[in-house]
Amino acid sequence: MAKKFITNICGGVRRSDIRKVGLSDAVNMYLEEKDPTEQAFTLIMRSIAGCRTYCEPAGEPRGMFKVSRGYAGEGVAEVPKTYGVWGNKLYLLEENNPVEIGTLATNDGVCHFCETGGYGSAHPHLIIVDGLNVYALNTGVSVLNQRQQFQDHGTIKLPLRVNTENVFIKPTHCAYLYGYLVVNDAGTDAFYTSYQYPFEAYAPSDPEYYDLFRVNTTAFKDYGHITYSEWQPDNTLALFANGSRLFTFGSRSFQVFQYNNDVNNPFVSPDTAAQNIGIKAVDSLCGLGSVVCWLGGSDVGNNGVYVNRGGVECERISTIEIEEIIENLGEQADAIGQMWQEKQHTFYALTFPFGNVTLVYDFLTGAWHKRATLGEKNYLNKWRYRFATMNEKGKILFADTGVCVVQDKEVYTEHDGNLILKKRVGGVMISDHLNFVCDWVQIVTNNGQNEAIAESAKIAVRYSFDGATFSTIEQAPIGRIGQYDYETMFWIGEYGKYLTLEISCSEPCPFALMGIQFGGDAMEF
Repeated sequence: MAKKFITNICGGVRRSDIRKVGLSDAVNMYLEEKDPTEQAFTLIMRSIAGCRTYCEPAGEPRGMFKVSRGYAGEGVAEVPKTYGVWGNKLYLLEENNPVEIGTLATNDGVCHFCETGGYGSAHPHLIIVDGLNVYALNTGVSVLNQRQQFQDHGTIKLPLRVNTENVFIKPTHCAYLYGYLVVNDAGTDAFYTSYQYPFEAYAPSDPEYYDLFRVNTTAFKDYGHITYSEWQPDNTLALFANGSRLFTFGSRSFQVFQYNNDVNNPFVSPDTAAQNIGIKAVDSLCGLGSVVCWLGGSDVGNNGVYVNRGGVECERISTIEIEEIIENLGEQADAIGQMWQEKQHTFYALTFPFGNVTLVYDFLTGAWHKRATLGEKNYLNKWRYRFATMNEKGKILFADTGVCVVQDKEVYTEHDGNLILKKRVGGVMISDHLNFVCDWVQIVTNNGQNEAIAESAKIAVRYSFDGATFSTIEQAPIGRIGQYDYETMFWIGEYGKYLTLEISCSEPCPFALMGIQFGGDAMEF
């Protein structure tokens, strides 16, 4: 009589070149842990939510940012607003209504953002950096006035690069801390600070109001206030404000600067506030709260994904298997990062346009998964959505070509109806390295919860006994709405040493995977 075996199939990406060791994969499904004292299943895998159209700006997206203080009308309290750049246009992103604010000098490349504050500022400004210019937008006035101000004064005069003739700095990143706006110059090891509390020290009618980098002042004329990241002989490729510290990143190192309470030397770096971990993709750098992530590397060893939580020390969160994937992609410098939070899950997604893959780390579980967009002939491409931002209503926004979308747990497709393929490849299940007969497999899913479709949703299953060759795909229903006790069964009737299952579902419905059980007998010969 066949014995019943119960096993876990939930987990993250653990694919290895040694196929009998690491076949584990997860696409558009992420891991959740449940309290073992209160739940029948301690691990489940949940499908990602779908998206619907929020508004439709024109062109390719380059970045989004939510300001904490936006204009809400005369006598009306300021409310957060979300802005974004598509092509060479800056938009205020209102639902069903992308409002064009102004035009940038460039039309491609990732834009980076920050916002100014100060003494309860009457002049809050959104700062935009596009690799060529620094732009400032007063978000505390009406849309009409925003447009006029951006047209007249939106492009900020930049310092000249030292030891050059009529060459201005080229900022790629910006940060705001302790009342100072800071930008880098990607071709040098320098960064530049504004006067303290920009847009506060002068009235808008004063010419000094828009001279953020003091290029018109006697002390810093033409070249602005310069600080150098000199711990290693590498250029300042990116920078980020994390809490009370300013981080500068080169190709071989990062350096930490602290506030010095000196207007002539506002940021200094202690001798020990640096590490030999650089940045390999400047647009991979992003943060949420006190957590900053990037694709980095050291003087020795392969590239990995790192996280910093505000101090000098950083943690390598990429696994051996994830780093193998990254290494095999070839081009890595084009990677783009984004971070967002869903309930207790904080996700860091790293998309490689050239490599056509998106890898996602979940800080709650420490597990990686992939996100992908389904293409022709069921081919999986990199995830189409970029630049995650939470709007004033707590909704998560993403950007795609010609559209801003909002994540919606009641939607089970991408915004244009494109299906979402959810897939889990379990690890290898070993029976003491002996041949065993597998008679049947029962897959435990969220039966009876598929309100989105009238008919029973279906899943597809393949299996392998050697980690290399898989069976043909078989389909089976998981039950219509209300069929909570429906049993999804597959009959195999074969034997081998190493059993791996691949389970997938592309139906427009919620999909969760809890575990499997299978019946069979070990073979003693």
